[in-house]
Amino acid sequence: MHSSISVKVCNLVVKSTIPTKSLSNHVKDKNKLFSVKFLNKKGKLLKNSKVKVKIKNKWYLFKTNAKGLIKFKINNFKKGKHFIIAFNLFSKEKRKITVNIR
Repeated sequence: MHSSISVKVCNLVVKSTIPTKSLSNHVKDKNKLFSVKFLNKKGKLLKNSKVKVKIKNKWYLFKTNAKGLIKFKINNFKKGKHFIIAFNLFSKEKRKITVNIR
């Protein structure tokens, strides 16, 4: 006897709570603000919440605005490719973000 098994396949899409993937700036523009967006687990803006960003091996604590954004300056990066790490305290997600300075 052979038995048949019915299998239902579901596609699961997991979205990031830190949608920002890369940032860029020119060396000459030292006053430019970088911004990183944060979302909650339901994909809604993470408003007025604390998040962390690691820049040059040091963690900084920021508070998101009403649009789920944090804004900051990075003055001491030289020309080239650098990385920062954004950490969403709400969802516990970390994301490595590329910063290109031209």
